[in-house]
Amino acid sequence: MSEKATADGLCPVCGTRGPGGGESFCEVCGTLIDWDTAPSPEAASEPSRAAEEEAADRGRTSAAAGPRPGASETVSRADGEEEPVASGPKPPTAPESAAASEESAAERRSGEGPPAGGPTPAPEAGDGGAGGTASPAAGRAASSQRDQDDAGDAADAGRQRARALLVPVPDAESAEEGVGAVLPGRPVPARPEVRAARADDESGIVCPRCGVDNRPDRLFCRNDGTPLSGVLRAEAPSSGQRPAGWRPRIPWKRVLVIAGALCVLVGAAFLTPVVIREVNEHFSDPAPLPPTAVSASNADAAHPAQAAFDGVSNSWWGTGYSGDSSGQYLQANYGKPVALEKVIITPGASERVEDRSQARPEQVEVLITDSRGRSTVRNYTLADGGVQVVEAEMDDVVQVAMIVRSAYGSADDKQVAIAEVEMFGRS
Repeated sequence: MSEKATADGLCPVCGTRGPGGGESFCEVCGTLIDWDTAPSPEAASEPSRAAEEEAADRGRTSAAAGPRPGASETVSRADGEEEPVASGPKPPTAPESAAASEESAAERRSGEGPPAGGPTPAPEAGDGGAGGTASPAAGRAASSQRDQDDAGDAADAGRQRARALLVPVPDAESAEEGVGAVLPGRPVPARPEVRAARADDESGIVCPRCGVDNRPDRLFCRNDGTPLSGVLRAEAPSSGQRPAGWRPRIPWKRVLVIAGALCVLVGAAFLTPVVIREVNEHFSDPAPLPPTAVSASNADAAHPAQAAFDGVSNSWWGTGYSGDSSGQYLQANYGKPVALEKVIITPGASERVEDRSQARPEQVEVLITDSRGRSTVRNYTLADGGVQVVEAEMDDVVQVAMIVRSAYGSADDKQVAIAEVEMFGRS
C-alpha cells in the first residue's frame, strides 16, 4: 500500500522531495509514495492571484499609453452621441486571449519571452477598458494549462522511475575491446638477411701468432696484423706433383673386407663335403660293404676263408690249428675306398650260443688300412658266443684284417672258428 506525500511534496519517511505526480518509489528509502496529493487552498489561489496582478498591470500600461494619434474614429449612436472607435485591430476575444497567454507562458518557460517581473508590452489595439477585461481570464486559463502540463510531466517521470525500480535492468556492460578496423595494407617484401662479411679462404703464409693462412703477397696478417716480412713463405706444389714424403694410402678397410670374403669362400669349399657327409650319415642307414677279395693266413680245407663272408651262419672259417691259434688272421680287400662304420662278427661254428664244438675268438686285433697305405690298429674283446658288433669308423678304407690273439674253449682237438663277418658303411 502506498503512502501519501506531504503537502510540500516530500516523502513522509525520509523527507526527500519527489517528482510530484503519480505513484513511484522514493529514490532514497524506496517507499512507494502517491505524489498526487491535492494542494492546499493557499497553493491553489496563488496562480489566480498572480494572473490577476499580471492582467491589472497590462491594463494600467495600456491606459497610460492612450490612443495613438490618428488611430481613432467616431461612431454615431442612435441617440445622437458620437463614440470613438479604435481604428486598429479589434481586441482579442476570450479564446484568442487564452491562446496568447499560453504562447507567452510557453515563451517564459523556454526562456525566450521577457522575464516575469519586467514590464509587459502594451497591447497594440483598443482602449484599456477592453484589454483589462480580457486579461484576467486569459491569465487563469494559461496558469491552469501550465499546471496540467507540469502535472502530466511529473506523472510520466514518476511512472518511468517506478518501472525502473520494479523491472530489473541489467548492468551496463562495457563493450569488449576487439581488433579495430584497419585499412588493407600493401604487401611489403621481406627484408634481406644481412650476413656478416667473411674473409676468403687464403693459403700461402701462416701467421706465427694466430696460425691463420694469408696470401703470399700480404705483408701483415689479415687476422691480427702481425708482420709477415720475416716469415718463410711455403711454396705450393705444382699441378701433378706430390709433396715430399708422400706415400700412397693403403685402403686397409677394403683389404680386410676382401680377405674376410676369401676366407669364407675357402672355408666353405673345404667344409662343404664334410657337411654333406655328416648330413648323409645322420639321415641314412649304413649299407653292407661286401669285399671284392678275401684271404686268410691259414684255413682248414673243409672250412675256407670265403665261408666267413658268404652271408650265412651255418658255415664257418677254421684256422686249421689246435689251441688258441694266436696270430692267425682273416683278411678282406676292397677294389675302391669305402667309408667303414662298423663290423659284425659271429664267433664259433654257428650263431647259436650253445654250440661250443669249436673254440671261439676272445681277443681280436682289427688292422684297417686306407688307400694311402696308412694303417690303424684297434683291439676288441668279444663275448663268448652270440653276434658281436664292433665300431670301426674310418674313411678311405681299402683293407680290413682281423687277427686272433686269444680264444674261448681252446683244446688240442678244437680249432678257432668264425661263422660270419659282415662290414657296413658308405661306399
